[in-house]
Amino acid sequence: MSRVGVAIAVGAGTAVVLFLYGRKRHFYKRHFYEIGTPGVPWGASERAAWLKHVGAAKRSYMKEVVDKLEPLKQTFDVVKYGELSQNPSRYPLFCVKTKNWDERKPCMLLTGGVHGYETSGVQGALLFLQENAQHYSKYFNIARR
Repeated sequence: MSRVGVAIAVGAGTAVVLFLYGRKRHFYKRHFYEIGTPGVPWGASERAAWLKHVGAAKRSYMKEVVDKLEPLKQTFDVVKYGELSQNPSRYPLFCVKTKNWDERKPCMLLTGGVHGYETSGVQGALLFLQENAQHYSKYFNIARR
């Protein structure tokens, strides 16, 4: 019997795909970001090039994240636990967790926003909370940071 699997990781300007087919492994790695050298930390010139490349902020953290938390307060506890040190009033940080936390249930942790300019993790976690988390909260304590 052949086994097929795919693992995909995207971040920091690199896409990595690992295909598993039977006992063979196929590895594909593609660097698609024009700034910097893969594996070398950015310095001041790379940061300046990135800021020039992306320009002014194109989205609003308040609209894209904070406002989407408001409806979740009906079903979950939404707790502010901190803020970013740069411009704290603009970037508050929240934890969304199951109401009536039950120590007997296993825990599920959703995270997003590890890299601030990558929005897909945050939006995926918010979408899960909006559409599926209430169902899974029957079986798990859920926390999202």
